[in-house]
Amino acid sequence: MSLQYSQHNHVDVNGTIFPIKNDENRSILSMPYDCIFEVLQYLNQIDLVNVCLVNRELCYLARRKLYRSIFVVILGPPIEIKMNVYNYFYTNYTIMNRADYRMDHLLKNPNLQFCQLIRFNFIKPVFCQRVQRLYPRI
Repeated sequence: MSLQYSQHNHVDVNGTIFPIKNDENRSILSMPYDCIFEVLQYLNQIDLVNVCLVNRELCYLARRKLYRSIFVVILGPPIEIKMNVYNYFYTNYTIMNRADYRMDHLLKNPNLQFCQLIRFNFIKPVFCQRVQRLYPRI
């Protein structure tokens, strides 16, 4: 059996295949990345930032989730980012408070490649036009 088709191999985020030596000592990373990513869907942004600190593969998967849907607060009071809250809003959006100061940083961020949705609490045509021009798929 070739190394690529064995069920007991680990593939990292770069596609490199590593054989797993001992079936009894499997880590969470021996699971398919789609399954790990599905588990990450239930975490809020504070938990995802902590997952980023574990190792490179989990950091990659957590960043994909963090940047998938962003909620940008431009005007009004900032949204409190709570630690142990797991409702729809907190698990589906990464909250970016006071974004009028950080919008340039966000738009230059290489992780924006993972972004599928950006929502604003207040529409500033300048921001929307710039986002649409730079990232037409969002």
